[in-house]
Amino acid sequence: MKIKFLTNISLFKKIFGYSIMIMALIVLLIFELFLPQMKKRIYMEKENGVKANVELAYSIIKAKYNSVKSGSLSEKEAQEAAKNEIKKLRYANGSGYFWINDYKPRMIMHPIKPQLDGKDLSNSADPNGKKLFVEFVKTVKSQGAGFVDYQWSKVGSDVPVDKISYVKGFEAWKWIIGSGVYIDDIQSDISKTTNQIIVGLIIFIIIAIMMAYFVAKNISSGIKNLQLSAQKVADGNVDITVETDRKDEIGQLSVVFNKMILNIKNLLREVEQKGADAEQAANEAKSAQQK
Repeated sequence: MKIKFLTNISLFKKIFGYSIMIMALIVLLIFELFLPQMKKRIYMEKENGVKANVELAYSIIKAKYNSVKSGSLSEKEAQEAAKNEIKKLRYANGSGYFWINDYKPRMIMHPIKPQLDGKDLSNSADPNGKKLFVEFVKTVKSQGAGFVDYQWSKVGSDVPVDKISYVKGFEAWKWIIGSGVYIDDIQSDISKTTNQIIVGLIIFIIIAIMMAYFVAKNISSGIKNLQLSAQKVADGNVDITVETDRKDEIGQLSVVFNKMILNIKNLLREVEQKGADAEQAANEAKSAQQK
């Protein structure tokens, strides 16, 4: 039934329709496969970026600790130097920062909220009741380092929003160095990238539809021209010539069609000539009989 249905559709509609179906399939694949994978990749890139930055800050603490071991600094001097250096560190256009708390947990250094420095954070919880600093300690004690999700306010705001942070412990000083990224910032990057992809996709679809239309029109018009010419020949008109300026299969078919018309013309001339010869012979025979 489907094959019979397709045979009743014009060539233009078939070519154009198939092109639209292929474009629709491409769009479906982009939204169902590519975009979800892109979102996961952006999340992973953000998390890996935070992790790499924490590792960098961790290396500062480790370097200061080595200064203590070498005797060039006292432990207190090394800790103060590490805190001061890490306090100034920024990334992600200045929105990314680092904090340090210990295993109690007590805040050692927070560059954005210095009022927390020295405070016991055992009972500090986000709006969902999650004791985030206790979770930091649990993660470090069980894994050495890891990600923790919670809610925390942004710089210049008191409204807590979703955040995911990477924390790593420095066992020698019982310190935990951490930094995080806000989920809405990740969502903003995802939306920006998604919008760029959609705009590009719309441009691609418009261009593809125009190309599909002109290709379908070009092929179907060539076939239609041959069809009309064949109809004229079928009606007895052989004084026609099909344009052969094309180099594709339709052009080759046009050349063959013109040869066929030429052969028909030659055949008709031969028939007419033989008819004339036969008529002349008959007239001569009749004249001779009369004589």
